[in-house]
Amino acid sequence: MRRVRKVTILHVPRFICASKQAGNFILNADFDAFFLPLPEEMNESVRSFLVNEMEEDELWNEYKILTEANEPLTRFLKNLFSPIINSLKVRFKRSKFDIYCYHNATIHAENAIISEEQLLLEFRCKTTGRLFLDEWRQLLKRIVEGNEEKDRENHKRLIILLSRYHKPVILTQDVSIRFLKEELIDWKVKAEYTYHYWRSPMEQLLVYSMIHGVDIIKKEDLEKVIKQQIDYIDLILAEENVDIAHEKWTEKISSLRRKHLASR
Repeated sequence: MRRVRKVTILHVPRFICASKQAGNFILNADFDAFFLPLPEEMNESVRSFLVNEMEEDELWNEYKILTEANEPLTRFLKNLFSPIINSLKVRFKRSKFDIYCYHNATIHAENAIISEEQLLLEFRCKTTGRLFLDEWRQLLKRIVEGNEEKDRENHKRLIILLSRYHKPVILTQDVSIRFLKEELIDWKVKAEYTYHYWRSPMEQLLVYSMIHGVDIIKKEDLEKVIKQQIDYIDLILAEENVDIAHEKWTEKISSLRRKHLASR
C-alpha cells in the first residue's frame, strides 16, 4: 500500500508574535525536512548555524551581501527569523532533520528594491497629500507579475526537493498560501496559521490583485485603500513596533465596522 505523503505549510506573517508561535510549533512538531523562505545560496550557512559553526550575525551578514539589502531591512528580517532559526537549532540537536532554503538571492534582491520603492511612494503621499494612483497601479503590476514568476520558480524548486520526504514543513510568509496549495495536489496538505490577523490595506490590495488583476480595481477603491495604507504607516511610525501598530490598526478598523453595522 502506497504511503500517503504529508506536508505542512507553516504560514508566518511578518510579525514577531507570529515568529514566536512558529518557534513553538517547530519545537513540538514531527517533521523530516524543513524549508525556509531564504536564498538557496545560504543552505550551507544555515546548516552550519544549526550545529553552532556559525553565529546568527554572520548568517545575516551573508544575507545582506547576497541580496544587497539595506541595513534596516536586514535587521528587521534578522529579528523576524530569530525565534524560528533558534528553535530549529534546538530541535536539530534533539532530533536531526534536513533543512533547505528554497528561494533565490535574486528574488530577495528584487523584493528589497520594490520595498524601498513602496516606502518612497508612501513617503511622497504622506508629505505632499497626493495619492499618485497611476504610480501605485504600476507598482502593483510589478509586484503581482513578479510574484507570479517568483512563485513558479520557487514552487518548481520545492516540488523537486519535497519528493524526497514524507512529512516536510514549508515555512512561507506569502500573503496567501492558496497558490502554493494548488501546486501540492499529490500531497495531503495541512495548513498551520501562526497568527490570525486583519490583513494590512496593502496586503488586501495585493491578494485581490493576484486573483482578479490590477486593471479591474476601480479608481475610488484604490484611492480608499491607499489612504488607509498611509494611516497604517502613520501608526507604525508612531509606535516603532509593527506588532503593536497592527493591533491598534485592527482595533480601529474593527471599531469602525461595528459602528457601520450598528447604523444600518
